[in-house]
Amino acid sequence: MIGALAVSVGTVGGIYGIGVGPVLVGRGMPVAKVARAVLAATFATSLVGAAPYALLAPTTPGSISHD
Repeated sequence: MIGALAVSVGTVGGIYGIGVGPVLVGRGMPVAKVARAVLAATFATSLVGAAPYALLAPTTPGSISHD
């Protein structure tokens, strides 16, 4: 479950950070607007990626960190 979520978050973050940003700038959008959108998307996907750890930490005995 967490592995699938990690892959999803990484994919979405990669698409926004690497794929969409340069395309939008290349089509004439201002870099300042694209940068804000990319940073917001990266922040959102980071929160989604960190949420399972925050939810599991209080309820799981022992370490919840990855191997």
